[in-house]
Amino acid sequence: MYPDLSYFFHDIFGSAVDNWSSIFKTFGVMLVFALTACGFFLRHELKLKEKQGLILPKKILVSTTNIVGSTDIILNSIFLLFAGAKLPMLLSDFSKYKGDPAAFVFSSKGYWWLGIMLAVGSAVYYYLQNKKSDPNSPPKEIMRYPSEKTNDIIIVAGVSGVVGSKLFSVLEDIPGFVRHPIETFFSASGLNVYGGLILAFIAVYFYVKSIGIKPIYMMDIGGMGILLGYALGRIGCQLSGDGDWGIEAAAQPNWWFLPDWLWSQSYPNNVNNDGVLMSGCDSTIFEQAMNSRASIED
Repeated sequence: MYPDLSYFFHDIFGSAVDNWSSIFKTFGVMLVFALTACGFFLRHELKLKEKQGLILPKKILVSTTNIVGSTDIILNSIFLLFAGAKLPMLLSDFSKYKGDPAAFVFSSKGYWWLGIMLAVGSAVYYYLQNKKSDPNSPPKEIMRYPSEKTNDIIIVAGVSGVVGSKLFSVLEDIPGFVRHPIETFFSASGLNVYGGLILAFIAVYFYVKSIGIKPIYMMDIGGMGILLGYALGRIGCQLSGDGDWGIEAAAQPNWWFLPDWLWSQSYPNNVNNDGVLMSGCDSTIFEQAMNSRASIED
């Protein structure tokens, strides 16, 4: 299996594993593909509904000034603060990031002096740019079609889906979360699709309603994208070896002519290295239970 792209490139090109490409986790890459595919179908279906007159554009006022808002300035400064503090550490000691990405990102270690300099420099730059801009530029009225908000809908669905998946997974293992809260919540594994569907549905429902799309139309529009996105996400589970465990496969019959991996898979190099043994699934425990049952029946 391929927990990250370095293992995939190793099989294809023979390159070394755990190189720079290990930053890109296989499931995350497949998640991006899934959201991209959803966005393609969503935009197509929104435009179709617009042509049918079921979804109408709205007149909105757009600012023509070049002044950057305070919220954008703060967010950009925060981003540069963390990027300046963490990126040099990533380049200088990549092995620590590979070992535990969550602990690396959310630790207090970093070149914070560099991050602070970049954040302050960014704020000063925007301040000087705003002083040169004309604050009295009149707003312009335009017609905004719902299909133009496709990227925003996908972002809302993607972020809320990932958060919901992780929250649902945390609720399934509260003791594990209490022991390692940061590592558990920000790990690349442990995503439950049901939590993602629930929270994403709620978030997208209220968002599309706020931009003038009837939720009932959105439910119809999103059907094909959800199916395709779910399929790509499940392929990501298989490729990364995350959450694909089951009972031991039966012996492969002599008549089987297809590749071995189509009969059974042990998921080598999976995201948890050797899998997670679920409680009660150990063959020894099973044999003990069967022996005890046989003794009782005798």
